[in-house]
Amino acid sequence: MSSNSSQTDKDDKVFIEGLPIKDEYVQEILCGIFKDYQRVVIKDKFGGGFASDHVLLVQPVRKLCPPEYESPYVVKIAHKDIIEKEEEAHRRLRKILPILPLDHSPVFTKDDQYGGLKYDVVGGSAFEYISFHDYIFEHSPKDAQFVLKKQILKQMDAMWSYVITVPAFPIGASYDRVLPVNFTVLLQKPFPNITSKMIAPDDILYKKLEINDNVYLKGFVVDEREENEDGTYNVTLSCPARDDKLPASRRVRLCQVKAKYMEQFETDGVIQKHISCQITETRISFLKKCLQEACDTPLDFNLKTLTLVSNYNSIELPNPLIELPIILRRYLDVRLAHIHGDLNLRNILVEKSTRSINLIDFADARQDHVLHDMLRLETSIVTKVLSSALKNMNLTPENIYIVYVGLHQEIVLEKPFQIEAFLSSMFKKYAGDELANFPKFSHEKHFDAFSKSFEKAFNLLKVIRIWARHHLHNFDDYAEYYTCLSIYLLGSIKFKELDRFTKLVAFWGAATSQKLMNDPQASVLKKLYAYDPGQFHPSDDVDNTIPSVKYSESLGVFEKYHTEKTILEEDNDTTE
Repeated sequence: MSSNSSQTDKDDKVFIEGLPIKDEYVQEILCGIFKDYQRVVIKDKFGGGFASDHVLLVQPVRKLCPPEYESPYVVKIAHKDIIEKEEEAHRRLRKILPILPLDHSPVFTKDDQYGGLKYDVVGGSAFEYISFHDYIFEHSPKDAQFVLKKQILKQMDAMWSYVITVPAFPIGASYDRVLPVNFTVLLQKPFPNITSKMIAPDDILYKKLEINDNVYLKGFVVDEREENEDGTYNVTLSCPARDDKLPASRRVRLCQVKAKYMEQFETDGVIQKHISCQITETRISFLKKCLQEACDTPLDFNLKTLTLVSNYNSIELPNPLIELPIILRRYLDVRLAHIHGDLNLRNILVEKSTRSINLIDFADARQDHVLHDMLRLETSIVTKVLSSALKNMNLTPENIYIVYVGLHQEIVLEKPFQIEAFLSSMFKKYAGDELANFPKFSHEKHFDAFSKSFEKAFNLLKVIRIWARHHLHNFDDYAEYYTCLSIYLLGSIKFKELDRFTKLVAFWGAATSQKLMNDPQASVLKKLYAYDPGQFHPSDDVDNTIPSVKYSESLGVFEKYHTEKTILEEDNDTTE
């Protein structure tokens, strides 16, 4: 513990009010930070990468009569090691990133397991901060695009622009933490008559490992230790740091380790003893289980290719679960830069009146593949904004295929994709008597409201994609982006907070990304877009307010004849 940090005193009488927080260590930390106050009101919850992490907006009230008003603060509460990493990252990044100033040395719980940091809210009570997630839903598409492009991405570029080019970069090591652990195991006594595989960190990507396999782990270091409610521990192992400073991660989790066996995992170096254990779950089996639980009808996730049939004519997509181990063994030429590490929508605070931003929750800040932050942003928009729009319009999760093909069409193929025409086609298709699938859209204004949220998601994704091209190793070669995006989308399936619908949106998004990855110049898509000049959608099925369109039965997409500039195109940027 640092010399200027402190521990809490449970005898302090500070009343915690507002939004409920069940964890006792949160209340203990708040009492320690605000020990000279009478009350602390929890007004809002922001980001938090793990279940044990909390980022809170709090309003303290001093022990005065009448109580003296004081500005709100942002408090980050997490495991001790995360708090120490965040404090160190704050010192490194405060001069180049828009981050809140620290107002307090770290405070730790009596058992030294958890800690907290207090940040000043710049401007105090004069300004109102909300997360970018809430800002997107509460403000216009134009405002949301302005904040994303002119505030978030522009200011992050101050950090992303200090890049180095690295040939043969290990994708598997860099993106390991995005995914579930490689496998979970239970400790077991070694038996002479049982054949066990010897597994070192570098073996994980190349040896076929299945549930119930008996293995010996060697050459690992302890990455995380977490105590369970029953007194056992979960211990996450990984590989030692590399001498060349490149990412090094091959995570394995030992579950339900009894306290009497924890001594061997207290070391900061390589564990010397071989660890005898049995595999209880693999990364792929875990993802399959999550997806099977999400499906209303069974889907065979063991197939190499999957058929997408909703609104289309049997489009074959690669199974991203089959392709994932292959992708993780790849080495790509990439650009490295300093990154935030967890740039999701809730870790960006927006001041509502000025539209200025501040970042929070940067314990994972590091030097890594420059695309990480952009991919995290895109994944967050897909799982929070796009998924909500699809669900509200009663469109199936597979319709992310349309979104991703439309983005590729506009940015890479430079062909216009007209969202409003596509959405109008869906409205006309499902509002008829033969399919009462869209009861919410019995009136045109309901359709308009939901279609705007769909367009908002599409255009936010478009801003990110256009910005990312400047950070690709080869300008405009989006195969690098699609490769890593498919990993991020599959990784999001592990989060318990996502509902079944959203997990399927992420899965089909990963499948579409891999299709685009395998054919970055889109010869396959060009075939899909090879329209028969005589093939038109009947005019009586098209709203008169929408310009003439041509229709592809194979893709289910409308296209306008004419092209038009948008506020997102770089050569005609009129965004205010």
